Amino acid sequence: MKKKSLTQLIQHSDVFSSWFANNIKVARRGRFLRKARLKNLRVCKQRFDSTSKPLGRSVIHLEALIATAVDIMTKRSGVEQEAAKIFLRFIDTEVAVQLGLLADCGDELLILTRRQDTEDADQTQFPQQLRELIHRLNVLYSDAAPRCYQTGYAYFMLQQLRRPMLFYIDGAPKTVGGEHAVTQDILDRCRGRMQNFVVLLVASCHAEFPHFEVIHHLQVFNAHGQQSVRSPDLVDAQIRSIEMIARFLQVDSALVWHGFERSWHIAILIAISQPDSPSHVVWRLVRERLDSTSEPFSRDTSRVLEFLAAFSGSTSGVEQRFSAAQWAMSGRRLWQSEALEAEELKLIADKMPDWEVEKMIDYARATWQRVGYGKPRRSGAARPLRRVDLGKRRRAPGSDPATEVSQLLELFSIGYPSLLVRNSALSTWNTQVGFAARSKESNEIPEWKGQRRERGARDSPGTRIESSSCDRGAKEKR
Repeated sequence: MKKKSLTQLIQHSDVFSSWFANNIKVARRGRFLRKARLKNLRVCKQRFDSTSKPLGRSVIHLEALIATAVDIMTKRSGVEQEAAKIFLRFIDTEVAVQLGLLADCGDELLILTRRQDTEDADQTQFPQQLRELIHRLNVLYSDAAPRCYQTGYAYFMLQQLRRPMLFYIDGAPKTVGGEHAVTQDILDRCRGRMQNFVVLLVASCHAEFPHFEVIHHLQVFNAHGQQSVRSPDLVDAQIRSIEMIARFLQVDSALVWHGFERSWHIAILIAISQPDSPSHVVWRLVRERLDSTSEPFSRDTSRVLEFLAAFSGSTSGVEQRFSAAQWAMSGRRLWQSEALEAEELKLIADKMPDWEVEKMIDYARATWQRVGYGKPRRSGAARPLRRVDLGKRRRAPGSDPATEVSQLLELFSIGYPSLLVRNSALSTWNTQVGFAARSKESNEIPEWKGQRRERGARDSPGTRIESSSCDRGAKEKR
């Protein structure tokens, strides 16, 4: 993928990206994928999908890609114009069909790559994944009744090529696709090239991962999808794998086979209860369970299990941890202490499964009680929730809190009742709030500006005292 290729130009130019996005909307108008929001081909050289991702998007949006190349050729000059011309000279009906088949093959290879692109990948399943990859490619391209044109990118490309795509290049018209443009000869030639690719791929797998390599024999510890009752052929294959691993690690194969034989059914039960846990986690739990018995694993068996846990087919975990830490630790959080930052980064990097999280929570609760804080309070779903106010807004009795006048009346009735006497407009006032407040110590109603009440007397709701009675009480007191 050259620096000035068409995919690179669209990826790194805002103008070309906007042209490409607009051409997608025009090409899909009134048809499938009408609301596509793509702006580029997702070109990224440092990633393992640096070619398969742009290839897949080019197949899906071939019409928009050709239209963008035509725009660049007619509106620009120099290197950019030449890159667009190279693409338009290269593309034709047979090339388009071949791109669809290559996109399907790249997608199948990405499945295997993504499974292994983590340090937590289960290496005991890698040989089975290789066999599945070769089987799928044979079904697509090499069987007597191939299915490569019935699904995936190739099928989508054939649907696109039913409509002709016409453009001018070097002063001459050129058409890609058409109603009868895709002939059987084109389909056979494209499929023949993919059959040759599958042959080379199988030879490469045998050369890179031979049957005598240790990674192939690690599949003996794969407890997922296995049966406790084993056939004689499976037992013989397991014995050969154990002997190969023991020879590689220079341990006693008889002791390793004895520990494997008596713990095989335990590993199967744990794998059934925890289907998402990798095999090395399953065997670690088996080891923890047997260590609490009178007959734990031997030193040789423990060394084999340690090798299984430490073996990894990828070193990309460091980059993935840095990426996760960059997303989690924002600029404002960089001022925290180094110890706190290290603890948070460890929690982010560990990615513990659910059963380990529950185990860590139980350990934290036990530590909390041991250091002297006592039993933790119940919270969340464990604590019964009961609304005291029934979710309704509190209102003062006898007043309307929705208006400012009512709030002023309430304040005046509590602290300044004499002001209401001077105001003719406010001839009456509500004393329910003031007189309903009972003293806790004397169990008496407080006096308001010379107004005395008997002990135990209360105002009923809605009771109003005329301003004239307040005046007579004040005069008698004076």
